Amino acid sequence: MSSCTKNTPAKGSAKVEQLLSLPYFGAAPLIPGEDTEAYNQLLVSAVSALKPDDLIEMMWVRDVVDLEWEIRRARRGKVRLASKPDAPRELRFDSFGEDADGLFALAAVEKISPLERLDRLISFKESRRNRAIHELRQYQETEAVRRRIAPEVIDGEFCDVPEGSDR
Repeated sequence: MSSCTKNTPAKGSAKVEQLLSLPYFGAAPLIPGEDTEAYNQLLVSAVSALKPDDLIEMMWVRDVVDLEWEIRRARRGKVRLASKPDAPRELRFDSFGEDADGLFALAAVEKISPLERLDRLISFKESRRNRAIHELRQYQETEAVRRRIAPEVIDGEFCDVPEGSDR
């Protein structure tokens, strides 16, 4: 996919620093020229919103952030492809008309298979991101119930009592 850029932990978030320091996660999936600080800020925001408590939750948060980053990259690439002056006529935004309706009409008529492939890629990544968020939320709810029930469990011993015993 791409080479990775070295992460510099975002300031003010111990969980983010912990997440980025785990060798398992590796560096952010950035390609040359992408903004490490913007990625880290997205990570800080996701950690703040999703509040991971353990390694499993941190893995999900990292997946969500990486998928969101890839979605944004694909969307920017789609716009860049369609904005290039030397792009084939059927892909260029400036050749589709003066307004959004003209743009849409001409784009729908012309061959736009590269843009359709990017749309499918974006949709696929959004679906993966949404599933990861859903799984994280389910895990968090299950853990919350487990934590509430755990103090109510009483540890004790028992012994078998023969039938008919008064004991």
